[in-house]
Amino acid sequence: MKRLLGTVFLALAIAACTPYQANQQEDAARMLDKLYAAIDQEDWGTALSLYGKRFYEEYPRAQWKARLVKLRERLGHVKGRDLVFSQRDAKYRYDAYIFSYTVHYEKGDTRDLITIYKAVDEKTGLHIVAHVIKPLKRS
Repeated sequence: MKRLLGTVFLALAIAACTPYQANQQEDAARMLDKLYAAIDQEDWGTALSLYGKRFYEEYPRAQWKARLVKLRERLGHVKGRDLVFSQRDAKYRYDAYIFSYTVHYEKGDTRDLITIYKAVDEKTGLHIVAHVIKPLKRS
């Protein structure tokens, strides 16, 4: 009996020490597929719905929409994007997924850095909390 209890406690201890893995990287990437499709189609309602409350605390919704509209008008349709890097970060209270893309438009390119966040105790799911867009010069 002592041996059985010892085995159970050892198994529980090992399970408790196993690091938690942020496991929604693919869902976060699909969310960005949806974002860029919405930008390309000028579906601002869909695009803006992907950003979370924390994002809009820094950038008011109307201001961010104006920026996306101006970007789309200036650079044209989205032609594709290349992943520069992606990273996931599992913390005690949240998961963060960070993506960097070179985004190709008809008339130019940008380097986008996007952070997607999922709080462990929130029911809101994945949402964008940071998005930096840097225009690139074409060679």
